[in-house]
Amino acid sequence: MRHSPVSGWRAASAGGFTLVEVLVTIAIFAIGLLGVASLQVASLRMNRAALYDSQATLLAQEMLERMQINWEEARAGNYDIAYDETAPADPECLGAGASCDPAQMRRHDLAEWRDRLASAMPGGQGEIAVDDTVDPPVATVRVRWRDADADNARDVELAVRLPADG
Repeated sequence: MRHSPVSGWRAASAGGFTLVEVLVTIAIFAIGLLGVASLQVASLRMNRAALYDSQATLLAQEMLERMQINWEEARAGNYDIAYDETAPADPECLGAGASCDPAQMRRHDLAEWRDRLASAMPGGQGEIAVDDTVDPPVATVRVRWRDADADNARDVELAVRLPADG
């Protein structure tokens, strides 16, 4: 029995993948990998933004706690500082055998806080304002930084009532 030439051609062509099928499969796989890579990049950006949000909140909370401890200076408005205002020099009154009076402690708090803001996030800055028109006064701490991905400033604001006199 002889095979006809047509039936032999069909058997040879049905035996494997063609080069076009392989190229299409590789292209679909590559597109899928690009999608996974873009999701990974977006995830990294969001994680970095969440990290800066958390750091800003923690640093603002820390300053509010320092102000509550040194409440006399805070109630007097001595902690007030604007974004563009230079922090006072650290009096370096802490350490073995040293002690700080409330004004020195305030200067230390502000200098250390500003240094930590600058090192914790890109373009990190902070400002403090005490509203003494209400009783007890309300201290508001704002932290802002530069969001490299969005090319704009982001900020966090926290407020707390300061302890009453006495």
